[in-house]
Amino acid sequence: MNAAPVAAEQLRADGRRPVIGRLVGSAIAIVLFALVPQLSWTKGDTFFWTEILILVMYATATNLLLGYTGLVSFGQAAFFGAGSYTIGMMMAKAEYDNMAVNLLLGLIFGGLLALAMGAIIVRTSGLAFAILTLAFLQLLATMAFKEKTFGGENGLSGIKRTEIGPFDLGPLNNFYYFTLVLLVVVLGLLWLVVSSPFGLTLRSIRDDADRAQFLGIPVRLYKLGVFVMAGLVSGLAGALNAYHNLFTSAEVFSLDRSAEPVLMSILGGSSYFFGPLVGAVTYSWLGE
Repeated sequence: MNAAPVAAEQLRADGRRPVIGRLVGSAIAIVLFALVPQLSWTKGDTFFWTEILILVMYATATNLLLGYTGLVSFGQAAFFGAGSYTIGMMMAKAEYDNMAVNLLLGLIFGGLLALAMGAIIVRTSGLAFAILTLAFLQLLATMAFKEKTFGGENGLSGIKRTEIGPFDLGPLNNFYYFTLVLLVVVLGLLWLVVSSPFGLTLRSIRDDADRAQFLGIPVRLYKLGVFVMAGLVSGLAGALNAYHNLFTSAEVFSLDRSAEPVLMSILGGSSYFFGPLVGAVTYSWLGE
């Protein structure tokens, strides 16, 4: 008579174990990253580890498309570059140095560009989708390289880190911790998204888009939604990258920059949420 309640409780316990494991693993990772500027073997490499944090954010955004929706994008650098050039234009051209507002604008412009591009290319899938994202990327790269308004081949310099509230982000260690906090917040929000019904629907589209459409799911709308979401996060990563390097150029629109997050996701495991994190650390470490 008590077999059913016992079985139900066992299922709940089994379901809680992976969640607890992820939380413990996340806490350990946060502590290790927080210790980077203090540990003897990483103390002098804060610049390198700050870049890794930015790449983790960028790769995780890309994996929303690759791992959760089954869309291979070779144009993700378009949104990364949009965020980076937003900072360059605001600082070098408009001479507006409010860092919080500039970061927000970088995020917004990345999302708006994704909305404009996505409205056209979400009608496609597979190889056609990948080629169209690459075509848009090349268009932006050519514009950034040739237009003097965007600094041409010399790029845009004069970027500097300022204060956000009482926090001076000029020192590299301070900027590292600021980037780490932003990364934790962004990954937390994305985890909620992929664990929600929206995320489950994305998986169903990845597994069989035609069947999902037959069941009444507006596939194109979901693709557009996740495409914009990836663009927003990539734009923020690009904005952080501009403040990290204090410079931006057409290199942020390069094919290499667009292929990196795809390779990182595959290297770490695109079917796992923290796969891009593992892939970004491994890829960057091996490259260094």
